[in-house]
Amino acid sequence: MPAASGTCRAGLGKRRSYASYVRALPKPFQKFPPDLSWDKLHILIEEGKVTFSSENVAFLIEDTDTQYLFVEKNIDRYLEIESECTPDDDFRGGLLSRDISDEKRLIIIKAMDLTLLASTPSRAAKVGPVLIRTGADVSEFGADAAVVIIVNSRPINVQIPLLNKFQRNLDDQQVRSILGSLPEPYSEIKPGYGTPRIKGTEANLEFVKWLEARRFISSWSQGGLFGLDDDIRINLRRK
Repeated sequence: MPAASGTCRAGLGKRRSYASYVRALPKPFQKFPPDLSWDKLHILIEEGKVTFSSENVAFLIEDTDTQYLFVEKNIDRYLEIESECTPDDDFRGGLLSRDISDEKRLIIIKAMDLTLLASTPSRAAKVGPVLIRTGADVSEFGADAAVVIIVNSRPINVQIPLLNKFQRNLDDQQVRSILGSLPEPYSEIKPGYGTPRIKGTEANLEFVKWLEARRFISSWSQGGLFGLDDDIRINLRRK
């Protein structure tokens, strides 16, 4: 164990020494130096010592994590020359998980083939929260993509605002299918005799208003007896 600990300290010391050396370089490399370890390539990227270009992105193709790091650290330049980098939507989907701003994520989403989201639930799950946090317009999304985005996004306080956003794009059967996939008590919103209760949030108020307007529910009310809570009580349609 002491030997292993010593080896670890030695490795850390070498990494720090190389980072100090790289930091002191007067100007960045135009291309990645050949024959460097991935660890040293990471340091060059972290220290901003390699000029961003499509050729340098391609150089890192054998290590996706390093490639993502390079793009993440140079996201503005990447978005300027994205077409030269020829990314596919799998790569774009991976970028959504990196440490970039939601505004940049939204630009990346808009560059995707949105029709493919219907068949890529893991990618759709990353898209949903970004649409809510940015207040993005969703008119370009088809109904099939909308369903997959809503069903696969988490948590419920993202799913309900998404459903509010997309409901105009969805037919009645699609809305029923989504409601049935949600956790209780939302999944209880279907023909019957119960009175589901949901929290009195702004998103839930918008939710029940259009549910009533589209005749998915009979009516709703907010606030219990003596005003002890602000929960929303939903009166279901019998059929």
